[in-house]
Amino acid sequence: MSDKLVEIKNTIKIKQTTISELKECLCKKDSKNEHLKSKIVNFTTAQNLRTQVKELQSENEHLRSRVFDFTTVQNLQVQVEELKSVNESLNLSVEELSKARALTEATLRERDEWIFDQCKKMRLLEEQS
Repeated sequence: MSDKLVEIKNTIKIKQTTISELKECLCKKDSKNEHLKSKIVNFTTAQNLRTQVKELQSENEHLRSRVFDFTTVQNLQVQVEELKSVNESLNLSVEELSKARALTEATLRERDEWIFDQCKKMRLLEEQS
């Protein structure tokens, strides 16, 4: 009976050791699980940040195109103003040329009338002679 008692005590010690090892293993697993959970949180956070970065990059590209469009419009407005100035200058030149033409036509009419009058006088003189 004493042998049996010793055997039972050894079995109990082995089971207690096994239970203690299992508890220790369970604690390690819990610790590892917590560590993995924090890794998952970090990974999820990193993924969210990547998504936000991609969205910001897309928005940045959109804003760059808007800036390009705005710059193009500003350049076109400057060109329009320059063309208006050139147009006004050309309109003034056309007015001046029109006045010069009218003056030239009037001068030519006067000259033609003078020549016609001179020819008329010469015919009269010829007829008298």
